[in-house]
Amino acid sequence: MNDSQKALAEWLGVDPNELQEREVNESYADYYEYDGKEYAVYDNWYDAESEAIDAAENILEDIGFTGLDDDFKENIIDSGLINERFFEEMMHESNESYASDIKDESSDKYASRLIEECIDNGIIDESELDENGNYTGDEDLVYEYAEYLDNEEDSALDWYRLNYGDEDLNDIIEENDLLKTNEVAGRMVELDGIERYLSVDDTYEEVDYNGVEYFVFCTYE
Repeated sequence: MNDSQKALAEWLGVDPNELQEREVNESYADYYEYDGKEYAVYDNWYDAESEAIDAAENILEDIGFTGLDDDFKENIIDSGLINERFFEEMMHESNESYASDIKDESSDKYASRLIEECIDNGIIDESELDENGNYTGDEDLVYEYAEYLDNEEDSALDWYRLNYGDEDLNDIIEENDLLKTNEVAGRMVELDGIERYLSVDDTYEEVDYNGVEYFVFCTYE
């Protein structure tokens, strides 16, 4: 007889033999039935929480980022639970492409629009130009200006949303698997409560038995 069964019986005030053990696959808990109710008993909180997070991950895999409600999407975006490196690389490539394009565009004052914008934004100054307005320094102005534009944005995600919109953002996150899934699932459990993902009532009991603290949940009837 498991100590979890004895702990539950002690809490219920019944003989342990009155509890009927149930087999439940893929659960850290021991399950018992008594008087028409089913109880899940965990011998530590970490296992209960881990099981809830696993269940939340399964839901997340089924519904994807687009299936989450808008408020929660904002929550995980603001919390950094999306792989922003993908968007940083995309933003830098876009800014580098822009800088490369204006390198070949003429300017009224300088050899190119790239030089003009670099001067206007303090990246270089006129002392680094020759008499024809050409840059004479050693820096790669295309790269430097792209870096400058990157740093002007609050975040790469904000840059993407501004340029492409929320609908495209939703799609690209899902298509490229950019969610930090385990952390997002943890946030789901944190906000919604462990009970939702364990399919148990919204209260539980902490039962100390033989020096071990058990967590007893009553499952839905």
